[in-house]
Amino acid sequence: MIRLESIPLADLRKLAVSDYPAHLLQRALPDALPPSFVAERSLQQLGSGLSEAWCSTFYIVRLADNSIVGGCGFKSEPLDQQVEIGYGVAPSARAQGIASAAVAELIRIATKLGSAKRLLARVNPDNLPSIHVVQKNGFLYEELIIDEDGEPLVNWIKHISADT
Repeated sequence: MIRLESIPLADLRKLAVSDYPAHLLQRALPDALPPSFVAERSLQQLGSGLSEAWCSTFYIVRLADNSIVGGCGFKSEPLDQQVEIGYGVAPSARAQGIASAAVAELIRIATKLGSAKRLLARVNPDNLPSIHVVQKNGFLYEELIIDEDGEPLVNWIKHISADT
């Protein structure tokens, strides 16, 4: 259904300044590319020497037509064996199992890398489709928090191991 492609540094640099990489004009669906703050965070982490395996961002590519339909990744290296994930799918590609498949792939990658034992997904409690995505992938409700912007978010946790 999908594959993840690591976003090249040249693309991250363009995305970080809200520029659309020209070579993606025919390939990426509208609103499929990661927002500038995601690209900025990834570039900053990679520039400070953090692990490419954990700090790169991925295009979500639909296999049927090779279109970029979203983005996902880990938000940093694991801290205390926990790593946060993030994902987004273009509106026209939602409700097709793409986000669920991308999260499943992030779980597979994290399991293979081995230094994280818990994945964290923070989801607004009103975002029912995203709640369904994490539940479908075995994440469990942990707690409701209020982030630094005053947004309520639910921490969803997935425990992983080599046999996950």
